[in-house]
Amino acid sequence: MISYLKRMFPYEEWANQQVIETLTENDQTSLNLMMHIQAAKHIWLTRLTGEKRELKGFPEGDLESIKTWNNRNNTEFCKLVIETR
Repeated sequence: MISYLKRMFPYEEWANQQVIETLTENDQTSLNLMMHIQAAKHIWLTRLTGEKRELKGFPEGDLESIKTWNNRNNTEFCKLVIETR
């Protein structure tokens, strides 16, 4: 399973970045949806690591928060995969 996640992560990282680059502050629906995706990823990571959850499932989104959580989730996911060898 870990080898599968390692293969899929670069695509997931790339796809999220492509979507984030198209977001604008004028489209709150899209911002909220992308923030929900980041929150869901964060929640799954906390379940796997035992860390304390910091986001609810449907937080309001803004572009800066989305970028911050995307970077943070990517870093945490990489740490998790490296530690699970």
